[in-house]
Amino acid sequence: MKHGLLSQLRQLLFAWTGKQWDVGITIQLEILTLRDQLVNEIKLGREWGLITSHFRSVEVTDILLNSFK
Repeated sequence: MKHGLLSQLRQLLFAWTGKQWDVGITIQLEILTLRDQLVNEIKLGREWGLITSHFRSVEVTDILLNSFK
């Protein structure tokens, strides 16, 4: 099944781009959302230690991204 899927995906990509593609399939046991990745990054920072030293029960509940135009 995996070989058939790879072959089909290569054919579709070639039809779309006109170029040959090397395609592989990997299995990832744990998938982190972008939010989870950002929360982990925040908690590894020096600032998080400072915040938690003053507010012991603090939690990250949301992440807002600003875009400037």
